Amino acid sequence: MELRPDALPTAMVSGARIRGGERKAERDHERENRHRAASGLPSLEEERAAAAREEAHVRREREKSVASRNRRQRKNVQLAKR
Repeated sequence: MELRPDALPTAMVSGARIRGGERKAERDHERENRHRAASGLPSLEEERAAAAREEAHVRREREKSVASRNRRQRKNVQLAKR
């Protein structure tokens, strides 16, 4: 007896479990966003965007600090050469 994919339960078909998992993840994501909206919290996407903005700000500040330190070091070296 040969088993055809259309005769098998969905869980046994290759890839069905992945699609089911993706649907569940999407459902959970939507549920979490609804819960957050009802609680007055930002959505998951807004929270991720805010975290990315904060990380970018910290990175820029760190780069400015390094650039400032480098300028001071160059200035000190130039003063020492006089």
